[in-house]
Amino acid sequence: MVACAAAGTDYVDLTDEPEFVDLMWLRHHQTAVASGARIVHSCGFDSIPHDLGVYYTAQQLPARIHYESALHSWVVPMPMPTIDPQVVRRSARALERYGPDFRYAHCMQVKKLFGVAATGGVATLFTSAQLKSTRDWLLARKRSGEGSTVEQRARGRFRVRFHGRTAGIVFDVVENASAA
Repeated sequence: MVACAAAGTDYVDLTDEPEFVDLMWLRHHQTAVASGARIVHSCGFDSIPHDLGVYYTAQQLPARIHYESALHSWVVPMPMPTIDPQVVRRSARALERYGPDFRYAHCMQVKKLFGVAATGGVATLFTSAQLKSTRDWLLARKRSGEGSTVEQRARGRFRVRFHGRTAGIVFDVVENASAA
């Protein structure tokens, strides 16, 4: 990435590590701008649906874009940190179509109040994982390199909802997809 920034060569990666992306931006963004290199991190499965979904939503609305999550359900912040908000906001800064008032929230939509409590429990687990004893306990549950089986991945699904609103126009799209 450093060589690409210096040489004016475009760079794309699949990283999903916020610390790495932030460090590379802090250290090499100005060099990339000066050389004309386009540096694009997080082009993998975790980030692309959100980045492209928000872009698609922005294309369906007039020029002044506002993203809101007022959707007939409980909407709560994601219980685990992801790099997606940084990816979406960087795209928004790079493309005029989003407009100066663009806002983005990365939330979970839950139908019942119990889901809000469960989300709080997950958030507590992620926060507790910052403590060595909890982290060690969690890491002991699976060895490094262990993951889901091919069969488990084939059954995996996710659902992403993009909801945009501006000047009285509402755009809503729900995407159901296989995670395999």
